[in-house]
Order: sequence, then structure tokens, then C-alpha cells
Amino acid sequence: MTTRTTASIWSAVVTVGSVVIVLIALSVASGEVHLGNSDYEVEFIDLPTLGAALILVPLLGLAAHKSWPIALFGLAGLVVPLIYGAWVAVRRYRESQWGDGLEGLGYLIPIGIGLLGLLAVAVGGLVGRREERSTP
Repeated sequence: MTTRTTASIWSAVVTVGSVVIVLIALSVASGEVHLGNSDYEVEFIDLPTLGAALILVPLLGLAAHKSWPIALFGLAGLVVPLIYGAWVAVRRYRESQWGDGLEGLGYLIPIGIGLLGLLAVAVGGLVGRREERSTP
């Protein structure tokens, strides 16, 4: 198996995993729950489930170890579904009239995971480059 094939497989696993995690996080969110009296709990995306996307970040480092340009496509495959999930959650808040303007902070999660992914790609790329140089 070539190095590009290996990097492509890791990037594909990251992309599929991200899509699955976002779809699960959107579907298991409890929505609007009446707790009694005038108390409500509102959840339009399940944040602990969304946090599982952090498991995918090291896989980007493995992909970058073989080919960092392909790992950057994997990074896009990780972040784009997360941004879509944040967009759906923000839209749900606004449509339900529970939004107070702070729901836009939901985009910080995809941005943070994206920055961690970029760091993983950089470290994986540097390690791969060092091994490439040291091989006789």
C-alpha cells in the first residue's frame, strides 16, 4: 500500500466519522423540554456526542505522517460537518425563538477542533518529513 493510499484511508475515516458524529449529535438532542412551572431546558445539538469528534483528531496526524496535503483534505472533512452541525443548531435556536444571540458561539467548537486538527497535521507532517530524511 502506498503512502498516499494510507493517508487517503485515514482521511476518509475521519470524514465519515465526523459526518456520523454530527448526525448522531443532531438526532439525540432533546430539543425543548418542559421541566415544570416556567422552567425549560433547551438542547438542539448534543454537545457530549459532538465532543467525540476529538477522537478523530489524532487520525489526521497519522494521515499527515504519510502525506500532509491529503491530511488537509481530511481536516476539511472533519471541520465541514461540524460547522454544518453548528449551523443547524443555531437555526433551530432562532426558529424556536430561544436564541438570545449567544447561540452563535456554537461555532467555537468546530473552530477549536479544526485548530487542534491543524496542529495534528503539522506535527504528523514534521514527523513524517524527519523519518523521510533519516531513511538511507
